[in-house]
Amino acid sequence: MGILENVRFGHIAAEEEANNLQSYFLETPEYHSIAQDTNKILVVGRKGSGKSAIYVALRNRYQQQRGSVVEGLTFRNYPWTLHGRVKDESGSAERAYLNTWKFLILVTLAKRLVRFNEPQTYRFVDPLWWRKLFNANLRLVERFLYQNYGTIAPTVPEILIDRAKNIRKLNIQQFGVEVPEDSDDAHRLVKSINVVNAELERIIFTLLPRGGAPWFLLFDELDLGWDGSEDFKNSMTGLILSVRDLVRVARERGIPLHIVVFLRSDIYDTLRFQDKNKISPDVVSLVWEDSKLKDLVDARLRATGNNWDEAFSGDRMRQRLTQFKYIVRRTMLRPRDMIQYCLLAREEALNGKAGSITNEHVYAAEPKYSTYMRNELRDENYAGNPVVEKLLGVIQNEISTEKFDPEMFRQAIAKQTPNIGIDADQAMKLLIELSILGVKKVGGKGGGSTITYRYMESPETRLEPVEILTVHPSLRRTLNLRETRTQKEDEDE
Repeated sequence: MGILENVRFGHIAAEEEANNLQSYFLETPEYHSIAQDTNKILVVGRKGSGKSAIYVALRNRYQQQRGSVVEGLTFRNYPWTLHGRVKDESGSAERAYLNTWKFLILVTLAKRLVRFNEPQTYRFVDPLWWRKLFNANLRLVERFLYQNYGTIAPTVPEILIDRAKNIRKLNIQQFGVEVPEDSDDAHRLVKSINVVNAELERIIFTLLPRGGAPWFLLFDELDLGWDGSEDFKNSMTGLILSVRDLVRVARERGIPLHIVVFLRSDIYDTLRFQDKNKISPDVVSLVWEDSKLKDLVDARLRATGNNWDEAFSGDRMRQRLTQFKYIVRRTMLRPRDMIQYCLLAREEALNGKAGSITNEHVYAAEPKYSTYMRNELRDENYAGNPVVEKLLGVIQNEISTEKFDPEMFRQAIAKQTPNIGIDADQAMKLLIELSILGVKKVGGKGGGSTITYRYMESPETRLEPVEILTVHPSLRRTLNLRETRTQKEDEDE
């Protein structure tokens, strides 16, 4: 049992292992692309695909690099309802939040320019004191922050909303412009933001350093505000467009400014705006395959002086699958899934005082893992698709088998329609898009057919519910489904 006591797979949530992540973070090509290319402004991936791990890794790495500036913006406990009032309704819906987000970014850059996180010594040799003495723009930026926030370090919510969670009026007299009084503070704030952005942008970009170490501004945990509404979609569109505009200005002036938005792919897929196709080269999609997941686990094991062959017994499992292959088939090819299964299998082995993780422990971990996957789907889709849990209940209670034909599903849904809220064909499409159901794909090994799930295919590939639908292996235990597999199906899959 000595080896297993030292084996560490890490935590499934990057934010919970920020201090340890650097020792075993897997630097993928996607990571290097984001770190090195200022054009890459958007990182998309499913929940658990590693977005926050990249966020934490970038923050940790460049905070330690001399001359670099890293500002991580997270939106946990952010007052999205009040945020929704700070929008410009005079133009198109997709641009309603553009100036709002641009202002938030510019103010964030402003507070880094006046070094809010460094001691303000004001000694004779303090270079910042001398810079402000001879640079009117830097003094203007500092005065702007003090007059509006009473500090040079407003938090993300405070930039638009004050500490009491009220809409903030903006004082912009120092820019030599006036905004008419308005009975609604939100409208007045929007008007002042629209007026001041051009001047604030001009000043900020004269102060940002050209060349040299990079500046990073990272947006994470935006999905915590996801409620499936058109207003939230418009807000995310405005964020993406504002980032594109500001990065373009920085690039033209030789400023190494990286502004990166981390967003769930299912949210991004719902966004509809005119320039979406134009920014596709600037989007990094996090896609994993078996070999990359193996590399990820190996990197974590090496950090504690171990490897896969020491942690696992190496015996063949059902259908002659290796232990790794058995586990990876029960993931949706996401790091979080892989790590969670390994953690649960290790727990079973430790409870049994075993020297390594055997087939028995992998099997014993599966019920808990299956419950975890159901909870993940519930958390991921509650806001955008609250009907998902009801549909899983239909499969569990009305169908009860892992494989069924579309007609059987339609009959089961027909019994539940008043409670479900969508018809059977809509439900099948939704479950296929969420990779809960897989469909038969012609052209597998030997020219036959195989079962494929959405996460295995490109977004453009159409997956139609024909012949047989198959519940994802990760959900079979939590749904108590009867297996209907044949040996050939296992070999083809």
